[in-house]
Amino acid sequence: MAGQNNQLKLLGSFASPFVLRVKLALSFKGLSYEYIEEKDLLNNKSELLLKSNPVHKKVPVLIHNGKPVCESMIIIQYLEEAFADAGPSLLPSEPHERTVARFWASYIDEKLFSSFMVMIMGKTDEEKAEGRKQLFAAVETLEGALKECSKGKPFFGGDNIGYGDIALGGFVAWVKTRDLLSGLKHFEADKTPLLAAWLERFGALNKTQAVMPDVMKLVELSAAAVVQAFFHLLATRYLRDAVCAASPAGFAAKYIMSVEGLSRKVDSLVTSHKPANKLCGKRCGLAAGYEPTRLQAYSQNERTAICFVAPFQHTKQKVD
Repeated sequence: MAGQNNQLKLLGSFASPFVLRVKLALSFKGLSYEYIEEKDLLNNKSELLLKSNPVHKKVPVLIHNGKPVCESMIIIQYLEEAFADAGPSLLPSEPHERTVARFWASYIDEKLFSSFMVMIMGKTDEEKAEGRKQLFAAVETLEGALKECSKGKPFFGGDNIGYGDIALGGFVAWVKTRDLLSGLKHFEADKTPLLAAWLERFGALNKTQAVMPDVMKLVELSAAAVVQAFFHLLATRYLRDAVCAASPAGFAAKYIMSVEGLSRKVDSLVTSHKPANKLCGKRCGLAAGYEPTRLQAYSQNERTAICFVAPFQHTKQKVD
């Protein structure tokens, strides 16, 4: 355990897969630390974060006895060296195997994560479709990597959790979140059976569950982002009709509708969005005293989208 002479602090955000990597490494190595949540990375970074990571100004940052270390996989390598006797080693002892582990960790960031982000954040449907194609190609390649590295054993590290498990493990919560939101399985048992089994096996470990973020909170976070994007469009493009503001494959209504207070957040966004009130008041019915429409959900072929009914209709919809 990290004692008085090995004080560890971790600056992070609960939703960050890169912060989760560091939490996983600390958990499996049995190291205690103080966790400091950065509550508003977009608008109000803490002085400690800006001082500790002045170049990128991002999390995670590990502070060991007052000295900061940045970037998730660099932090994990640092933990391996600084706490070599703590818990199991996450990197193989054999030089070539260590290099292979680092290679696949880099592949996860450069191919898997980058295509995942294009699939979600692409500016056009074509970009998103290409991102989805590249993502599934990367997943199939990673299936072969797991077979090579595990040598028939449960994890990338063999019998024990290794560097590759931590690198991919940081994305487990978001993979499950996207599975719920899209209705698709990103690690399909028929196409990538090793990864599908790994996902369940890794997620079931006690030390994984101890630090894994709540998937429902990530669903709520995604929903809130969609709501904000919708009202940004409302303000800038004078939308009047019902707009499907979900991700390409839609939201699962039973999960979105169960998020406590989500409808209240939507109402708050409508009434408080000054550009929308100023620019769209007459066009979209955002007149003073009007009670905004709530969320309306519909499903089709077991896949559900969330629609925002434009307020100009002056209808009231209750979501149970």
